[in-house]
Amino acid sequence: MSYVDTRLHVVVRPTLEYRLPEAAQAVRRAILGDGTVIEAVEALQACVEHHEAVARFDMSEYDELCALCATVCSHTHEYLHGMAAVWRKELHDTRAGVRRLTRSIAVQQKEANSACQRHRFRAPSVVDREYHLELAKLRRDLDVGLTTLAGRPTPVCERPKALADATNALKESFAQSYGVLPTKTLMRLKGQFECELEEVQQRIAKPFVKEISRMLEE
Repeated sequence: MSYVDTRLHVVVRPTLEYRLPEAAQAVRRAILGDGTVIEAVEALQACVEHHEAVARFDMSEYDELCALCATVCSHTHEYLHGMAAVWRKELHDTRAGVRRLTRSIAVQQKEANSACQRHRFRAPSVVDREYHLELAKLRRDLDVGLTTLAGRPTPVCERPKALADATNALKESFAQSYGVLPTKTLMRLKGQFECELEEVQQRIAKPFVKEISRMLEE
């Protein structure tokens, strides 16, 4: 039996699914100099915003629904954990690339400074011209290097089929339970499932935000 009460419509759309990539992109822009640290921090904080928890109650007598809820939460955790892992690697790799680039430019600039100081007394105008040309080249090299890093493909995490199948099974089970179980009971079950899904997201988001926030401070 299908239901028409929209309050019982189960939606598995964890906010972290889009907030984490948005935050990671903001951090990536900050690392590359295309965005601000403040914007990155705000985006990270949005990942750990959560809804007020609902009251718990004993669901042991609703074995099938409980099992399906647990399966969806498990697949969601696996999916978001993988997403956090690939973005964590991307951000660390991007920062490492920027550091290698800036260190190389700094070494070359130091060498140019030393050469200028050693030879300037012989032909000041010639040495100054060559020195400024070298600095301009280093600025171009930095811009090209940053553009290359920014142009690399970023992670794309697709929902796994197992999560999609589990979600459909849960929706169908709720639909089949309409008229069999009291609407109030189904509402409580749905609310508790949403609470558990929120807890899954927080278990992924909190360590990710802590680690990446620390990265931005270094």
